[in-house]
Amino acid sequence: MANCDTVTAPAGRPTPVKKTNKPPFDKLGNFELRGLLGKGGMGEVYEGFDCELERQVAIKLLSAAIAQDEEFIEKFLSEARLAAQIDHENVCRVYHLGRLPKNNAPYIVMEYLAGQNLSQKVKEVGPLPINQCLEVIKGTARALAAAYEKKVLHRDVKPSNIMMLDDGTVKVTDFGLARLLKESAKLSATDHIVGTPHYISPEAGQGKSFDLRSDIYSLGATFYHLLTGRVPFDGPTPLSVLNSHVHDTPPDPCSLRVGIPRALTAIIQKMMAKEADLRFQDYDELIEALDELAALQSEVDDTPTVTAQTVRLKKTSAFPYVKAGGIALLLAISLWLAVPAFLPINGPQKGQDFVNSIGQKFIWIGPGKFLMGTKEGNKGEAPQHEVTFAEGFWLSETEVTQAQWKAIRKGDLP
Repeated sequence: MANCDTVTAPAGRPTPVKKTNKPPFDKLGNFELRGLLGKGGMGEVYEGFDCELERQVAIKLLSAAIAQDEEFIEKFLSEARLAAQIDHENVCRVYHLGRLPKNNAPYIVMEYLAGQNLSQKVKEVGPLPINQCLEVIKGTARALAAAYEKKVLHRDVKPSNIMMLDDGTVKVTDFGLARLLKESAKLSATDHIVGTPHYISPEAGQGKSFDLRSDIYSLGATFYHLLTGRVPFDGPTPLSVLNSHVHDTPPDPCSLRVGIPRALTAIIQKMMAKEADLRFQDYDELIEALDELAALQSEVDDTPTVTAQTVRLKKTSAFPYVKAGGIALLLAISLWLAVPAFLPINGPQKGQDFVNSIGQKFIWIGPGKFLMGTKEGNKGEAPQHEVTFAEGFWLSETEVTQAQWKAIRKGDLP
């Protein structure tokens, strides 16, 4: 059996981490505490080592303030025991519950996750690829479904509570804010609103009754953030953000990122419907919709793609006919012969949108790969093919049908 007192790692045992943030205890039973992994509202999480089973673990110590509330502690431990029964590949597993020797505060030993939470990832790399977003949301939905089978609601679904491991696996963490479904889900007058304002459902934000559809709303807000790189609503105060969740409509994701399929936007909008009855009613329904979209999306290169909403004409030359689906083919006409006369006096700045002297708006499109043409093989249209632009360019927002475009090419302006 391994000796927790040693600082030398035996063969096959992970190398100890440098203790840059010394934990309050060197050992808790069979568990050796090492460096600090992170802090949160409920306490601190340390890297640890299970000397009995010889594996890395994460050890969560609840804060001193929480530790003084015995009623909360009992409820928390009850929920943690229930969460420990959730055995699913997308759920961070709970291994052990214990009490600290000094103040009797509880601690939790959990699965050690080598990876990055999605809040950190989006800050570093920006919006995630669409296919990756779909896999993350499906994995999270499966985790929440497994929890719901054990009568557990998460109640704080957000990017920072979703981990992406180094091998790409998705893990949902921190069911510590969950409530047993057998208890009343309605918050009492003395309770507090549970959840994070940027992702909280309207009913949870108002302290009303809620169910799994509230977690689906929060997952939709998370989906929005991963896809666009920004939260659905922001404001100067948490109350202003809560108010937006109750009353406002978030910006269309398609207006924030080129190439988002309308079907994907529709899924997010349904997940984030103000009324719970208008959302997906269970996780099976949600996962089915995501699977159908993923099947279509897998056929498309996950780089900026010209779609029926984003197809436009490069300002310096006439594009070939392009179609990305649907009856109406949207083309942006920059009036390339006349554009120089309408540019801003000082010239547009690369990387920025601009409006010319006659009110036409031009969007800056950065360099990248685009899909052009059509898969259907329609007469007069080129087959679908990939083109690469090494430099950025401006596209007009003007939208016309293919018939109108042909008329314009003939000089018969509509």
